[in-house]
Amino acid sequence: MKNLIITIIIILVVFLAVLFIIHPEWLEKVWMWLVGFAGIIGASFKKIANFFKKGRSIKEIDEDNERIKNEFLKIKNEINDTNERLKRERDIHSREIVLLEKQLSDKKLELEKNKQLIDKIKKMAPIEYIDSLSEEEKKKFKEETTNDIRFY
Repeated sequence: MKNLIITIIIILVVFLAVLFIIHPEWLEKVWMWLVGFAGIIGASFKKIANFFKKGRSIKEIDEDNERIKNEFLKIKNEINDTNERLKRERDIHSREIVLLEKQLSDKKLELEKNKQLIDKIKKMAPIEYIDSLSEEEKKKFKEETTNDIRFY
């Protein structure tokens, strides 16, 4: 069985060598991927070997499991707290958005009324404008304009 695996690996290496001799441009495309993949495999084997070489006891493994479980629960609680905080903030911001949209709508209506009033005033003669004012506004208008007039 061992010889079969070695034979298959040798055949695969020879096949790849011939393939890259025939099509060298493929080597450029595949090279970085092969190096990266080999690095990942090597690092994985090293971690696995170190794990089994330590000769850890069941007690050490249980302690590590308990530590990992506690870390997991801590992270899970932090995530839940963050989700709750985000939900509260989302509700607050949603209400603020509704309020701001209402204010914006009111301002748009006020702007439209002012535009219509300006258009109306532009089309009026000054006397028509003064006549369109309420009595209180007329009185105020006359006071303001007569205060500005000076007789020498």
